[in-house]
Amino acid sequence: MGVLTYLAPQEVTVGRPTVLQGTFDPQKVTDISVIAEDRYPLPVAINPSDRTWRVTLDRGFSGAGVRWLRLRGKNGANQVQSDRVVYLTVSPQPMAEAEGLSVKVLQNTWLKVAPSGSSTLNDEQKAFVRAGETFKVRRYAARNGHLALEFETPISPVGQFGYFYQPHVRLSWQGQDFFFEEDELPPPPAGTILVWVSRDTKIKALPESSGQLPEERQVTLFAGQTLIAYGYACVDGHFRVTLRDSIPKLGNSGYLYQGHVRLKQGDEWLDYDRNALTVTLEKTTAFKKRPINSSQLSAADKVTLNAGMIYGISSYALEDSHFRVALTENFPGFGNTGYLFADFVQLKEGGQPFNVFPSLSYRGPAEVMVGQPTVLNGTFDPSKAVAVSVVAEDKFALPVTLDRAGGTWRVTLNQGFNDPGLRWLRVKSTDRTGGTIGSQVIYITVSNDALTVGDTLTVKILRNTLFKIAPIDSARLTSLQKVRFDTGTVLAVTKYGFVDGHLKVVLKTPVAPVGDFGYFYESHVELSKGNQVLRFDIGDVPDIPMTGELLVTQTTYIKLKPESASSLPTSQKGRLLLGQSFGVLGYASMSGHLRVTLKESVPGFGKVGYIYRNHVQLRQDGKLIYYDPDALTLTIRQQTALKRRPIAASQLRAGDKTSRNSCQDMATPATCFPTTYGCGAADRRSICFLNCRSTSNSTFPTSPSAGIPDFTGLRVTSLRSRWYLPTTASNQRRTTPSPMTYWSGFLTVTVRGLKPNTKFSSD
Repeated sequence: MGVLTYLAPQEVTVGRPTVLQGTFDPQKVTDISVIAEDRYPLPVAINPSDRTWRVTLDRGFSGAGVRWLRLRGKNGANQVQSDRVVYLTVSPQPMAEAEGLSVKVLQNTWLKVAPSGSSTLNDEQKAFVRAGETFKVRRYAARNGHLALEFETPISPVGQFGYFYQPHVRLSWQGQDFFFEEDELPPPPAGTILVWVSRDTKIKALPESSGQLPEERQVTLFAGQTLIAYGYACVDGHFRVTLRDSIPKLGNSGYLYQGHVRLKQGDEWLDYDRNALTVTLEKTTAFKKRPINSSQLSAADKVTLNAGMIYGISSYALEDSHFRVALTENFPGFGNTGYLFADFVQLKEGGQPFNVFPSLSYRGPAEVMVGQPTVLNGTFDPSKAVAVSVVAEDKFALPVTLDRAGGTWRVTLNQGFNDPGLRWLRVKSTDRTGGTIGSQVIYITVSNDALTVGDTLTVKILRNTLFKIAPIDSARLTSLQKVRFDTGTVLAVTKYGFVDGHLKVVLKTPVAPVGDFGYFYESHVELSKGNQVLRFDIGDVPDIPMTGELLVTQTTYIKLKPESASSLPTSQKGRLLLGQSFGVLGYASMSGHLRVTLKESVPGFGKVGYIYRNHVQLRQDGKLIYYDPDALTLTIRQQTALKRRPIAASQLRAGDKTSRNSCQDMATPATCFPTTYGCGAADRRSICFLNCRSTSNSTFPTSPSAGIPDFTGLRVTSLRSRWYLPTTASNQRRTTPSPMTYWSGFLTVTVRGLKPNTKFSSD
C-alpha cells in the first residue's frame, strides 16, 4: 500500500450521491485534504484503524465533465508526504454496459486518465498501447472525441478506467463494430437506409415510452451501433423502421425514439417530420404493380402488407379506386411504388386522418348518446358523383338521402345507435362507371356515459410551464419553438395523447408562435373531460382502499373474451379512454390480456373483462404489477368439488368442500333456505343458482339470509330474483309470487373470491 492512494470511483453520474475513497499509511500521514480543482475543499473522513479515507457527497457533482481533484497528505509536522492529481469523469448519464464488448487498438496510442492531450499528462497518468492489442470492456461512453472505457482487467498505471482517442481504436460488441463519428460510417447498401444509434436507446414494439412496455416488447441498442433498414415512417415521435436483419423478440419491425437515432439514405440525412404523410393498413392487403384485383397478378407483381402496419409516404394519387403511392420503404425485388386499394387503408398527416377527397366531407357529430336520434351529414360534388354510400364498419349499409342541388348527403337514424362503443363508418362517392372518386372513414363515439358526450376537453396549468413543439427539454428549443403559460390557465383541447412523459394536445385555439399542436410536460398540467380528471401516470392515480388501481394508458376496450376488439360485437366490449382510472378487486394474466374485476361497472358492459396488457397499468400496494406470461390459471371443465383434503368428496362434511359447475333442483320449506347450491355450467363468471319451491301459501324471500350454508372463499356481489308459476306460460314471471298452492323459482347470485369461511350473505 502506498503512502496515500485513490481507489474509486473513476466515473460517476451527475447528480448522484457519490463516495470518494482511498487508503493511507497512518505512520506517515495524519492529515488528508481533497480539493476540487484547487478551489473547493471537500470534507474528508479518516479511519486510521482500517487505513482508509473517504469523502461523502450526498448530492454528487452538479455538472458533467472531467473533474480533477488534488489529493494531499501531510505528517504530524505538517510536511507534505504525498501530493497527486486524481481525475474523475462526471457523466450526464450512466455508461453503457453489455457483455461481449471489446476494443481493438488500430494504431499505437495512449490510454489516459482524462480526455486530454497525452503530452499534458505525466507517466502515471497514461499507458502506451501498441496497435493490434485487444481489451475486454465492461462499460463505455463516447465523449469529447474519446472513448471512456471501464476494462475487465486494469491496465497499469492508469487502472481499470481510462480514455482512448476515438479514431485510434475500434469498439465492437459481439463482433459488430461501433461508430461514433459521421466520417467513419460505412455507406448503406443500395436501396437501404443506415440507422445510426446516437445514444443508448430501445427499439420497441410500439411507439410508447419504454417505461410503459414490458421487457419482452423492447430490446436495448447501444450508442454507436448501426442497423440496416429497408424503410421508415414518422409515427408519434418515433421512426418505425423495417430492418434487414431480424431482432430477437421483435422481428424485422420496430419503433425508435427519433431523438436517439439518425437515419441516412445515400448521402442524405433524413429528418423526423411530425407532419409526415403515412398510410395505415386497416386490412391485410396487397401492394400491387397495377390497380386491379390482386388475384389477377403474379407473385412478382404484389407484396402482402399486414393489417396494422404503418408506412411512410412521399407522394400519392387516386387511380381506379386505388391509391398510387410512393412509400418511404423499399421492398426487395419489388421497389417502393405501387397501388393500394383505397377502402383498405387510411392516409394520415402528422398522425391524424385527413380528407384526401375535399369534394366529399363529413360534418356530423363525433360523439352521440346510445339510443339517441342521430343525423349524419356531409357534402359531395354532384357534378362528378352519382351516388354516395355510408357503410357501418364495412358491413351494414345505411340509407342515404342526397340533395343534389345543395351538394349534401344525409343519413337519419331515428333510433340512433343501439350499442355503446367506438363506431366507424366508410363514406364513399362513386361516378357513373362505379369507380371511387371519394372515400373516407369517420369515427363516432357512441356512449351511455356523459364522460364522452357533450363535455369538452380542457387542460389546466398546475404550475408555470411551456407549450413546446417537441417532447424534449425546453432548454434545447428556441424562443420560436415554445411559449410560456402561467399557473391556473385553462385551455380548450380537441385531441390529446401521451408520449415520453408529455401530454400531446391539439388546442382549440392556436397560440403563437407554436400553433395549435404541441406538448406539455405532463406533471405540470391536468387534463379533464367534464369533471373527470384523466390520468397518464400510474403514480397519479389516487390511492383507494381496495386491492389495486388500474390506469388506462392507451384508449382501448374491456372485452368479454381475450380476442381482438375488432372481431367482437359492440355488446361484448366497452370503450376505455386514455387517462381513465379504476379500482381493481382482482386480476389474472392470460392470452396476452389482463382479466380484471373492477370496483365499478363500465357503462353498458359490467365489472369483469379482459384488457390488452399493453394498454393499461396496474398498481397494488404502491408497486406496479406486470403481465406474467407464465402465470398459472385454472379452468373447471366438469362438475367437481373444491376440497380441504385430497379425498373423496363424499367423505367430507359440507363445510370442507364446495361444489362447482353443478345445477340442482331442490325442494325446501316455504322459508326457502336451501342446503346446497349450484353454479351454472354455461357461465364462467361464477353465477350460481339457488333453486327452491314451496307447497304453502307463503311469500318467497328475495334475498339469501341466515340459514344458507358457508361458501368457502365466496361472497355475494349482486343479486336478482325471478319466480315462475309452473301452471302458466313459461315466459310469465313476477318479482314476488302471489299466494298459490305451488311455486318454484331461483335466485341468481354473482360471487367473487373472498377470505376462507366467509358466509354467504346479501351485498
